[in-house]
Amino acid sequence: MFWKILLAYDGSTFGAAALRQSADLARLCKAELHLLGIVLTTGYRALAEGLGETDIWGKERESLQQAL
Repeated sequence: MFWKILLAYDGSTFGAAALRQSADLARLCKAELHLLGIVLTTGYRALAEGLGETDIWGKERESLQQAL
């Protein structure tokens, strides 16, 4: 059986399915479930953050926290 499960979550449709399945598996095995939020970056996002226009990382964090 499993004692600890690590899930890398990126907010995608497939990631949401993996999140539900890993939560079910953790419950069945009485295992710890650890989640790692993945943020995809692009040159545009880095530029926007550098110019101070938007808090890109803050928005990504909020989005991942709501999903989790």
